[in-house]
Amino acid sequence: MKNIFKNSEQRDRAHKAINNFEALSNIDFGKTAAFFMEFHIVLELVYYAVGCTPMVIINIISILSYIAAIYFASRDYKSVTIWIILIEVYLHVVLATVFMGIKCGFTLWLFGTFSSVFLPFFSPTLERRQKLGIFGFSLLIVISFLLLTVLGNNGSFPNTYNPPVNISNIFYFCNAIVGFSSITVYTSSYNTRIQNQNDQLQLMADHDYLTGMYNRQRIQSILEAEMEHARNNPDTNISIAIMDIDYFKRINDTYGHPAGDSFLKGIAAIFDKYAEKGLLYGRWGGEEFLFISPEHYSYSDFALMLDSIRKEIEAYILVDKGNTIHTTASFGAALYQQGMTLEKFVTLADSRLYEAKGTGRNKVVF
Repeated sequence: MKNIFKNSEQRDRAHKAINNFEALSNIDFGKTAAFFMEFHIVLELVYYAVGCTPMVIINIISILSYIAAIYFASRDYKSVTIWIILIEVYLHVVLATVFMGIKCGFTLWLFGTFSSVFLPFFSPTLERRQKLGIFGFSLLIVISFLLLTVLGNNGSFPNTYNPPVNISNIFYFCNAIVGFSSITVYTSSYNTRIQNQNDQLQLMADHDYLTGMYNRQRIQSILEAEMEHARNNPDTNISIAIMDIDYFKRINDTYGHPAGDSFLKGIAAIFDKYAEKGLLYGRWGGEEFLFISPEHYSYSDFALMLDSIRKEIEAYILVDKGNTIHTTASFGAALYQQGMTLEKFVTLADSRLYEAKGTGRNKVVF
């Protein structure tokens, strides 16, 4: 959803900044698979250097699996890509431990694998079948880690390709860095994605879907914050206005609701220009809108701004299916006085709106 309040939100005292980090796309998954492929190309040279022939062969299969993962990612098969990566890592850990020994520390990769598998388990969007799959694979990782550790320490694996102690220590150190770095990177990115999703949900909850402007709940919370600021800073001027589109029902009845929606969007576009001047506004309900004056505007300046908006609405023409649609708008404004409640403040503006509508419409009463 487009955010049309980039400038005015700097003043919104109830505003929470939106993090623009987005969830991983198929391109991101492809890049991840490409990174793992490059990592295994380096491992191929390492396995060859230490003379571990089985892992040289196994690692070629790993590289081919990541080529397949890149292909599926390019076709937007995210689930297939993820499972190829997870299964490859798991099998590589098991086989590398068997052929190169427990002391090389390949089992440490399983910590990062476990975190990447199990964290999504708590997502409320997952189906029961998906959660069972995650739980099963997570349990397999834990059991495998324990078995590999016990069997490796008991000398149950062949030692034909076990590297010398000093080389094993280097492997262990490097694998520890890989394992715990993967936990840090994955949990950080995962939490950021979850926070971004929550922020996007909050953004949707705060804005009117049709016009993109603040909805009633949000603009009211902003007004409450402005009033609290005014109570603590008596020199602050706060004015509000409620606007109603004249004869809007006639537009819906005559031209249809889609035409009425298009007209509301056109009106919202008029408001956008005034957001840059510090005007805060939201859809109060139906064809009614609530405005909060720019922070340093006097009441008379605010009235002039409202009249400017009124004139633009009067001049606005929507052509829909060959029909020329236009109408006017009425405004009721009020200046905040110390001691006013929210209800009294809004009621005063609302009463002046009714006065404007009852005395000819297409005017600002303040």
